[in-house]
Amino acid sequence: MTSLNLRRLAAAAATFSLSFTAAAAINSAAIVSSTLSPQCLEYKVVGICYWLLCGPHGCKVKTSVKVRHYVPDAVVSSYANTGSNPWTEVSA
Repeated sequence: MTSLNLRRLAAAAATFSLSFTAAAAINSAAIVSSTLSPQCLEYKVVGICYWLLCGPHGCKVKTSVKVRHYVPDAVVSSYANTGSNPWTEVSA
């Protein structure tokens, strides 16, 4: 993991720890939704793909954009009391 990814992971952990109080709860669906948000993915166009499509009437070339994006490698839980993880599926 690069230092940039570690900084992003630390920032995400800090965001999660600051945005939830001790009584708040989070579940896997909320984490997936947050992970798929445009602010988290950081889309970047890196090239073009060429597709050769052939059929009975000949061949044609189609193009599409090649995109890379950032997806977090880990989720970090931060909570005040041992054993009271706000992530409901993990706390059970």
